[in-house]
Amino acid sequence: MQEEHIDWEAMIKAASNQAKQAARNSERTLGGVAEVLRTQRSQAEALSALRKTQTELQDLLSDRSKEKHNPSVTLPHGTIAIRRRWPIVLLASAVGASVALLVSGIT
Repeated sequence: MQEEHIDWEAMIKAASNQAKQAARNSERTLGGVAEVLRTQRSQAEALSALRKTQTELQDLLSDRSKEKHNPSVTLPHGTIAIRRRWPIVLLASAVGASVALLVSGIT
């Protein structure tokens, strides 16, 4: 009977190489997860800002519709200028939110 020769050194080297490759893959995976978490955090902040802007705009629009439907309300002096500014505020908020989303998508 012949004894089978086992090359222990080659087996240990192979196992060591496989462990190193697994460690590199794990580092890449964790780096990817960290990047996803950073992106998610920045997009959550942008979404929160958008929701806040949306709520403010809904409040403005509901106030405006109440003013239209209630003719008995007397408006104080200077209200006309405020009414003319609300489309600019709406546009500026939308642009700001879009820029925030764009920036968060880049980083």
